Amino acid sequence: MNIRTLTDAELYKKCQEYGEAARIWRRKFAGLLPEVMRRRLYKRKEFVSIHEFAAKLGGMSREAVDKVLRLAERLKDKPALYAQLESGSQGWSKIETVAHIASKED
Repeated sequence: MNIRTLTDAELYKKCQEYGEAARIWRRKFAGLLPEVMRRRLYKRKEFVSIHEFAAKLGGMSREAVDKVLRLAERLKDKPALYAQLESGSQGWSKIETVAHIASKED
């Protein structure tokens, strides 16, 4: 595929397709961070911090990493929401919104 020969509509469609895929993989990557932190995998792979690990491997900002790790901590007693975070099936912002009103029984 030569991108120079694509029509505007085809190019736009590719941008949408790749952008959606990037969002999905970023959510999946974020879901791995609590386990990476728990195992201290970033140290064994010679990264200075979890923030450096996430920035270099996943393109995540320090603030996003902190938000995901705080959210994972709050979800320890909510296994259904925690599973969604880990799998990347939902974005962490949506899960965070629900986490405020969810209880252990929900």
